[in-house]
Amino acid sequence: MSQIFSSLFSITLVLFLLSAIVNAVAAVTKNRIAALIGSGCIGAAVLASIGAVVLRTVIAARIPVANTYETMLLFSLFIGLGYFALMRSDTGRLIATGISLLNVMLLAFASTQSPEVKPLIPALKSTLLTVHVLLCFFAYAAFGISFITAVIHLFRNDADTGQATYRVILFGFPFLTAGIITGALWAERAWGRYWGWDPKETWALITWLVYAAYLHLRFMRGWKGRKLSIIAAAGFLVVIFTYLGVNYFLAGLHSYR
Repeated sequence: MSQIFSSLFSITLVLFLLSAIVNAVAAVTKNRIAALIGSGCIGAAVLASIGAVVLRTVIAARIPVANTYETMLLFSLFIGLGYFALMRSDTGRLIATGISLLNVMLLAFASTQSPEVKPLIPALKSTLLTVHVLLCFFAYAAFGISFITAVIHLFRNDADTGQATYRVILFGFPFLTAGIITGALWAERAWGRYWGWDPKETWALITWLVYAAYLHLRFMRGWKGRKLSIIAAAGFLVVIFTYLGVNYFLAGLHSYR
């Protein structure tokens, strides 16, 4: 079964790479056949990703949320699923290219991590933790997609990608909020306190503040255009540091790999 999982992982990575290439060609040439093939590639990649996550769940006998390798699988899957909400956009091929490239990078990084299924430490044996991680990665996936649409908007400055960036962040922000709250509840059970300014907690709050600022500026100040896209793009860099940078560069209770 582990060999089947390894094959599914490799197939997913190859399909996302193929999707990136074909969708980039479709975006440049406006060729309908290339666009159809590109849609098929990213659809097949998402299906393979679903299969990999389901099989990992069966092998580990739990939802895969325990380490960087497993959460990368979920992260990639959620980003891939997000494509289908934006596929009818006028910039759908560019978005598909960006999503595919981002997933190639995520899965390539995951391939450098150990795929071994290890017993969970007591602090990680919690349904509340699973809910916390899933909520956070729903948000992170939304912010990853908003990074792609924001970068496209910086170059094209069109209303379509600007609006898409806003909608995706508006979708992801409540999940991040709920993820931080459930994380605090889990921390109280695991360590006897809701908040301790651990590096991961601090950077999660910084992430929340960045996206809260984005929404505040758009709602209350009427900001539009490239300035907001810069904030959205920068926000995802904060997400990546919160997710990975803290694990590798800052010591703390959340530094799981």
